[in-house]
Amino acid sequence: MMPHEISSPSAGDLDVSDPASDWPTLDVLRLRYIHRAIEHTGNNKTRAAELLGIDRRTLNRILTRERARRRTGAAVENTH
Repeated sequence: MMPHEISSPSAGDLDVSDPASDWPTLDVLRLRYIHRAIEHTGNNKTRAAELLGIDRRTLNRILTRERARRRTGAAVENTH
């Protein structure tokens, strides 16, 4: 499978007793994507923001909120 391809999990791969354990929230996926863009650009946040199609200030706000959640121990999965 190519790195950019997304595979669908088969029924045997899913733990139906706890679906949340198999599926990250959109917030978690968003943060993973943001961090991947930052790594891809060699930690250049301006280029990462351009790659993501957002303003650099928006990227900074997202990262600041993430740091605050980590400091307070709040899990991203528990926020809505």
